Amino acid sequence: MNQKQLETLIVRAATCPSGELAQLWSAHLRGRCPSNALARRQGFAWRLQAQVQGGLSDRTKRRLRELEVAFAADADHQPSRSTAVKPGTQFVRYWKGRSHTVEVTQTGFLYAGTEYRSLSEIARAITGTRWSGPRFFGIKGKRNA
Repeated sequence: MNQKQLETLIVRAATCPSGELAQLWSAHLRGRCPSNALARRQGFAWRLQAQVQGGLSDRTKRRLRELEVAFAADADHQPSRSTAVKPGTQFVRYWKGRSHTVEVTQTGFLYAGTEYRSLSEIARAITGTRWSGPRFFGIKGKRNA
């Protein structure tokens, strides 16, 4: 199945009657078709797309297993949020009517033609005061007390 066929089938599944969707499920997927209509539509689209394009990465599956174990041991577990970003990622922040764009590089961050070691240095350059760079650019919020 090519990308165009996949997209056409997903659009069809989103609008067809529930009985027809169950037939599509049987024709294209293995396993039990959910009885809940919303779960059937969303599940069909996700599973078909995963079948054609690949599902979750091994890394994602491993992280989900780790979280499952952590939540089984402590229902109030608070997973840490990773702030690691890939080179080429851009952050845009509007500050006092101006747009400020930062690009992640292999060695740091590029802002206004200058390379910086941290987002906090850039936040300080923009505002003139000390800021948490990740918080200023919206990739890390305040921790709950």
